[in-house]
Amino acid sequence: MSVPLLTTKFYIPHPRPSVVSRPRLIEKLRVGLTRPRSFTLLSGPAGFGKTTLLSEYVVQLQQPVAWVSLDEDDNDPIRFWTYVLTACQTAQAHVADDALAQLHTLQPPPAEAILEIFINDMAGLSQDIVLVLDDYHAIVTQAIHAALLFLLDHLPDHLHLVLATRVDPPLPLARFRARDQIIELRTADLRFTIDETAVFFKEAMGLPLSPKEVAALEARTEGWIAGLQLAALSLQGYDNIPAFIERLTGSHHYILDYLTEEVLQRQPESLQTFLLETSVLDRLSGPLCDAVTGRSDSQHYLLDLERANLFIVPLDDVRTWYRYHHLFSDLLRGRLRELYPDRVPELHRRASAWYEENGLMAEAINHALAAQDLGRAARLIEAAVPPFFMRSEVETLLDWFTALPEDVVRARPTLCLYHAAVLMAYTDQFAVAEARLKQVANASLEPDLQGMASLLWSFFALARGDVAHTQTAVSEALAIYEQSTMAASVSGVPYLPIATLFAACSLAEVQATRGQLRAAIATFQRALPVAQHVTLEKPWSMMIGILHITLGELLYEWNDLDDAAAHVLEGIGLSCQTQNTRFELYGYLVLARIRQAQAKASEALELIQKAEQIMRSRKIMLQVVPNVARLVKLWIRQGNPDAAADWVHTYPLDTVAGAPPVPTFPVQAEAGSVAVARMFLAAGQLDQAAELLEAILARAEDTQQIYTVLEVLILQALTLHAQGITDRALAALNRALTLAEPEGYVRLFVDEGPPLAALLSKLLKAKRRRRLALATGVATPYIHRLLSLFPPSKSDRPTDMLLPAAAPRLTPAAPQSLIDPLSERELEVLRLIAAGQSNSEIAQELTVTVGTVKAHTASIYRKLDVRNRMQAVARAKALNLF
Repeated sequence: MSVPLLTTKFYIPHPRPSVVSRPRLIEKLRVGLTRPRSFTLLSGPAGFGKTTLLSEYVVQLQQPVAWVSLDEDDNDPIRFWTYVLTACQTAQAHVADDALAQLHTLQPPPAEAILEIFINDMAGLSQDIVLVLDDYHAIVTQAIHAALLFLLDHLPDHLHLVLATRVDPPLPLARFRARDQIIELRTADLRFTIDETAVFFKEAMGLPLSPKEVAALEARTEGWIAGLQLAALSLQGYDNIPAFIERLTGSHHYILDYLTEEVLQRQPESLQTFLLETSVLDRLSGPLCDAVTGRSDSQHYLLDLERANLFIVPLDDVRTWYRYHHLFSDLLRGRLRELYPDRVPELHRRASAWYEENGLMAEAINHALAAQDLGRAARLIEAAVPPFFMRSEVETLLDWFTALPEDVVRARPTLCLYHAAVLMAYTDQFAVAEARLKQVANASLEPDLQGMASLLWSFFALARGDVAHTQTAVSEALAIYEQSTMAASVSGVPYLPIATLFAACSLAEVQATRGQLRAAIATFQRALPVAQHVTLEKPWSMMIGILHITLGELLYEWNDLDDAAAHVLEGIGLSCQTQNTRFELYGYLVLARIRQAQAKASEALELIQKAEQIMRSRKIMLQVVPNVARLVKLWIRQGNPDAAADWVHTYPLDTVAGAPPVPTFPVQAEAGSVAVARMFLAAGQLDQAAELLEAILARAEDTQQIYTVLEVLILQALTLHAQGITDRALAALNRALTLAEPEGYVRLFVDEGPPLAALLSKLLKAKRRRRLALATGVATPYIHRLLSLFPPSKSDRPTDMLLPAAAPRLTPAAPQSLIDPLSERELEVLRLIAAGQSNSEIAQELTVTVGTVKAHTASIYRKLDVRNRMQAVARAKALNLF
């Protein structure tokens, strides 16, 4: 869902015909266009003409200009960057289409990743764009400052950024100065000189003062443009100019108060009242002012104020919207609170009602809060949460919840529930969210809200690794949603179908985690008819996309490769259509597994590389642990453990030893530890692999993560076999098969390639011999079926049986560049180490003693200057010894 935008914020103010031209400052601003990768900063207090100067500057430019007038409501990062990127599109059509699409997904990637897309688009332009961010001092959100710094550090050549602000932004300005990447205009530059002051009084205000009077006013105001304008307004019709100037002493604040009083007292009483009452508004229009003041002629007042040059600024070319000069607005509001404090709440309440009637919910809520009409604010926030949640405007929602007193939130169960959902989905405040959810445990909720509560309870259970309670809660949610979905489709409740699909995906994930493959697939088969009844707009089609991809991954486990590929391709298409990179990435990883299983290794490799490009260039952090685990498995199957190791080194995935680098659920994080164990096994570090797998197994069994139990048992069997502990290896494999057979798992075994095929054959022989420990459990037809699906081995040599399926053959050794080259026997030992064989297996293969193998290994370590097997293999590959 796109963010509703106020087009007036993109309006570039036109300079007034009587404006004082400032060529010396315009020239300084032009310098910014000639310095590559630099930006311009206008920093000075209110009333020093920053916006007026910029309006004169941009009207003289030949380049397209994008302008955003910022205010306090723009402190939500989603809203801020939506305005900035959309403004750039007013200057150059479609330049930020992809970036905006990413920004408006349910869970958008980090702002830096979105800006990377925008920067790449800008780099392809043939003309420059000047981007003006006016009133940047209104922005106080650190995340926005950090993202803006990223943009400034990577400014494309065709983008020139101008910041206008009352105070310096929290950016490393000294660093930019040292690099000559900043043009600065400050208060001293912005002050009117005596000559500019004379021109202003004579030409702009029609007051031909004497040079002495001009100099005195310039000295008293220190070139402060707002003060000079108020002085000019006060002097019109004033007989004793020297006496007026004499009284004009003190600080800027005192002068401003004095002059404002002079100006206001000269206005008709009805106009004074209009100015004070409408000062509560950030933007002014005739109908809005009528609603607030109770008048019917507000538009005439606005036009009269513009003609009188009384600190009012037009916000469009048709004179529909205006705003007061910020300084004048602040003073009017202060005077209103001083003179009529009891009227302020009612004025805000009327403004809130008008904004609500016109569908501008953010403004309606802010005015309700300003009125301290907490009941109205709570009702409006309750209505606004679903659309704002869908647009990921999290900061705005959290600010509103913070603004409401605790007793107001507690009194509204729906609001408590929404607050819990926002906290759970977008923050790490799980404890606060759970406490909020407990407040509605006994409340009477509408069915769809009760379904949401059950779904949230499932998330808390999942976060604690309590798979059983997760399944119970999400099943309850799905049952409620399925009963309500069709009725909701008729009555127009838009969020129920997507919640149904979300609940189905969550339930299927939990079922798959518990090893209930058949139930997980059945869940999706129940959800698909729901999906067919919803409109394919972005939020729904996005959820349907993830449904297809996840179903495809489950069907893959059954070796139903054609149907799996069809579902995944459908899901990727929907993800691309909705610009949801996270699900697109997931789809590529699943499809790569399918293509590898279909013996399409080159196509699988292209998909892997696409996925890596997305993860690296767009910084997809959500679910990074399971995605990296998928990449590790894919690269090992491709016969490239070095590529897998790169990802393991980038992300410390082992959650048994320590927490992962990003927040994730235990069921997802466990995949990281399994990936590390795979790397140990691939590198021949068998003791480390065995120790880690034992720890993972204990935790997975404790939390009923049966899928993980299955995968770990298989890897344990391979590790034990490589260590020469065949009986225990066969026992572990027998247990895995016993758990997997009722659900029909196939790829979980077949993807492990020839090493597991060899072990399955040994298990089959042991069963035929009716060995007591292995005689029960899995049925032999299941083993026969699995063995029939393994790709045929090209050789019966044991080394081949230890290579991953579809892995490329090792190439002949290249000439060595070592000072002390490895002998042919040492090269042979090194190849077997790379294949994952233990010392005893190498000894058996070469018909030597284990002691001889250890001696060769020690010599290899010395010549390669390494300390262990993994380092030896990596060093050998770097030297092209294979």
